[in-house]
Amino acid sequence: MSTKTKTALGKYLDRLKSNKSKIASDLGFTTDRLNALVNEEEAILYADEFFPILYLANYYAGIAIDKFDSTVSEIFPNRNKNSIISKYSHMSPSARLFLIHTQQKKELEESIGMKKSKLTKFANGEQDRATALEVINFCDGMDFKLLETYEKYFGKIAILV
Repeated sequence: MSTKTKTALGKYLDRLKSNKSKIASDLGFTTDRLNALVNEEEAILYADEFFPILYLANYYAGIAIDKFDSTVSEIFPNRNKNSIISKYSHMSPSARLFLIHTQQKKELEESIGMKKSKLTKFANGEQDRATALEVINFCDGMDFKLLETYEKYFGKIAILV
């Protein structure tokens, strides 16, 4: 049985006075699923849910697209930017280029808080969904822009009004 408490996402949506039913409907989610993400800490928040929810909530609240990253920080305040690439900062440009882009899976999983062997499961098709925090931690660690990276790999978020 789950405990009904507001998640960080739920608190953010409440602060914006978001119409959660409209967001769920516009994204093709069930209201039950969105309610779980808003009220249940144990509900797993996947990247392919979080980014569109936040994008739409911000859009409906009139928050500019260039504020997307800072709104993510409101929900996940303890972000650690450049954590993955900083360990290579003392190396030559050539070393940084190759080492940053050829990291060992185990080290990468550890640095972004991903379960052991999850990257292998992605590659083998055994798993296909990253959590929001895994994508955020990876983008932050690699100094990638969140929304741009999300849309490059998951698809552009479209607003159908």
